[in-house]
Amino acid sequence: MFDMFKLGRKTEKKPLETSKLWREHDDLIQKPQQIAAILQYISQHLPDSPMPLRLMIRGADYAELVTFFKFDENEALIRCQIADEHRFEPTEELTFISGWEGKLVAFSAFIVQSHSAREFTVSWPLAMVKSIGRDTYRVHPHFEVPLSIEFADLNMVGRLVDLSEGGMACHLSTMDAQLLLNTEKLVNVKIRIGQLQFDVALMNICSVVCSNQSAYTRLGISFKGVSNKDLVCMRRSLMEWQYD
Repeated sequence: MFDMFKLGRKTEKKPLETSKLWREHDDLIQKPQQIAAILQYISQHLPDSPMPLRLMIRGADYAELVTFFKFDENEALIRCQIADEHRFEPTEELTFISGWEGKLVAFSAFIVQSHSAREFTVSWPLAMVKSIGRDTYRVHPHFEVPLSIEFADLNMVGRLVDLSEGGMACHLSTMDAQLLLNTEKLVNVKIRIGQLQFDVALMNICSVVCSNQSAYTRLGISFKGVSNKDLVCMRRSLMEWQYD
């Protein structure tokens, strides 16, 4: 059996235990005792978290505030309540995100039972994604993801290196990369990354890495003006890529 944390310990020790988890473990959390400790921290600090726990709903352009969050480690279930009414599909996959002290955590779980239009039970998460010292969590896909960048009458293709809600790194041909660098304003840009599509009101180039031995250039790109609806889709892709 796993050496699980005893969740009945004195509550004043929890922040220290959780802080230690953030420092010592990778961006992908999979050990049950780590997941249990972070769920406990989220539950204890639900009312006063700087970034309250929110539920990302498929197809919606906003995130639902979670007002009740109680987990049962023995049953591997979590009971939740959200601020507004919503009809969930049976076995629907949900994505939760929360944060505190400059840290972010996100995880997915499946609907087990819907009790009302606002209250439901989900399965225990098998993994969590975390980030330290970043406004948004970043994913490095474990496989090559094709991307395209469209604006004005231009369409260029390349490969994704990493992605966050605030930007991405990608490989473009040196010619296309230079074209972006020479463009004064990159506005109203449409980006496609695999099956993910989203619009960016303003795109900035923040880093350039060239190689004499390659026909490609690595660009660091920041996003501004991504709609809430597109952010929901982006977060789901980030979660999926993190698990692959």
